[in-house]
This record gives sequence, C-alpha cells and structure tokens, in this order.
Amino acid sequence: MAQAGRMPVTSSVAFVYPRLFALRTLDESVGALDADGSPQLPATLPLSVDQLGSDGAFLMEDSFNLFIYLGRSVAPDLLQSLFGVNSLEGIDCSRLRIKPLDNDLSIRANRLVDAVRAQRPHMIQNVRVVAPKDPLEARVLSMLTEDRAQTSMNYVEFLCHVHRQIQQKFV
Repeated sequence: MAQAGRMPVTSSVAFVYPRLFALRTLDESVGALDADGSPQLPATLPLSVDQLGSDGAFLMEDSFNLFIYLGRSVAPDLLQSLFGVNSLEGIDCSRLRIKPLDNDLSIRANRLVDAVRAQRPHMIQNVRVVAPKDPLEARVLSMLTEDRAQTSMNYVEFLCHVHRQIQQKFV
C-alpha cells in the first residue's frame, strides 16, 4: 500500500501521461494473463484529439480516474454493446455504468477495465462516462498532451525543451 501523500512511480507516469485505449477494436486476449502473470493490455493510442473518432468509444486512464469518452456520433451498436442503450438522447452520462453484458465487446471492455484497475490496486478508480458537451469533456480533452494548446507546447516539444535546458546546464 502506498504511503499517504505519495504516489508510486508507475501511477505518477500515468498521471502526467495518461493511457488511451480504443474500445471498439479490443481483441480477445485483453485481460488474459501473460507469462509473468500480468494482464494483457491493448496498444495505447497517442494522446491526440485526432485519435478520438467521432463514432467511437475510448478508455482513458490517468491513475486516479477511468474515463470512457464517447464520440459525437457514437454508433448505436457500440452504445448497445457497452451500456445497453441505443442512443444518448435524454440520457445523463454520469449515470451510465459499464457493466458486463452478454456480448464480446462488453466482455472485452470489462476485462480491460479490470486489467487497468489490477495495475493500480492502491487506487480506487471509478469509471466515468463522458460524452460531448459533458462538464467533464474539458477535463478529458485537457489530458490529450500531444495536442498543442494555443499558449503551450505539446508533449514532444516539452520533452525537447527540457532536454535543451538540461544540456545548457552542462555546457
């Protein structure tokens, strides 16, 4: 168990650089244990708004939170498979819960959530569903660190900047 006020390094990394997973393309190995007993995770996506397809659903994890971000034109079959609803019309997304339903996508998405949670047993990670125009949308979009904000650097530019600063200290 982590000491109060301290965050394990692996959680710190995810807090600074969250992980983004596409839910529609999960394969059957997600959550299965590999040779060392760790749950298998799919490849992460770059943290860019370009990765968030308007018809998709994505899991973003920052060590404290798990967000399921739904695109503006999320497909009804995807909503049905994950949440048992056909549309977001009139639905308060804060009340949506990902629960095991009797279909492959639901089973894989739940295994992914369980696998991510298993990597952070010291944290309590609730899944929050976020759709466009949701109050939490700005929070999710702010975690897309590879996008350049108007007044700041993107993640790669920031790393290059830090590298230059370090080099200047040793000149």
